Amino acid sequence: MNSDCATLADVFTDVLTRELHLPATVAETLADALIVGAAKLGHGGTTYHLHTLDYLTRDQIAARVRAEYNGRNVQTLARRYGKNRSTIYRILRRNEME
Repeated sequence: MNSDCATLADVFTDVLTRELHLPATVAETLADALIVGAAKLGHGGTTYHLHTLDYLTRDQIAARVRAEYNGRNVQTLARRYGKNRSTIYRILRRNEME
């Protein structure tokens, strides 16, 4: 997706399909609901900044990995946080030792 001309609905739809593996039609419906809901809450016309993942500290990434780990998603976590699988396993082992 080209982020230069993507709408917020496009971004939400992309995230919902890629990260949660939702069917596109379901993702589009949820993305639209988020946009309409935000507008109803008075957020229309508001500008937001979306941080890149490199702003996270090592400890913050480790905490997120531990919180998001479900026993089967090491490769997904590695991709999400720009780490390799062995780093994800090391983070999880460190958690067990503490």
